[in-house]
Amino acid sequence: MSKRSDRPEGLYLGADDLQVGQFVRLETGWTNHPFPFNNFRVKDERQLRQLKALGLDRFLVDPARSDAAVRSETMAAARSLMLVQAEAAARLPGFHMRDPADRNLAVSLDAMEQDS
Repeated sequence: MSKRSDRPEGLYLGADDLQVGQFVRLETGWTNHPFPFNNFRVKDERQLRQLKALGLDRFLVDPARSDAAVRSETMAAARSLMLVQAEAAARLPGFHMRDPADRNLAVSLDAMEQDS
């Protein structure tokens, strides 16, 4: 029996980075949006406009369940967003390499730079 993780799988993207073909997971109650499900593949521009109109700060996108045509663009957008967030975090006064979370962030940044 597999144990289901409490952490959602996927990448967080802003509304401007959403595309038709991406599989999104809405992290809001089903009464807060017009879609029949919280998890679905964006099928057209109409759904894309509806998602953007929700006013959410971010959307969880699952690249593995997205169309292959948008998978690499999704990963590139996520890398870009993570880099901006990581650079901002590194400038915070409490950022220390002794903290495991900060070390993980630094390792992720190094990996992203090597992939570029």
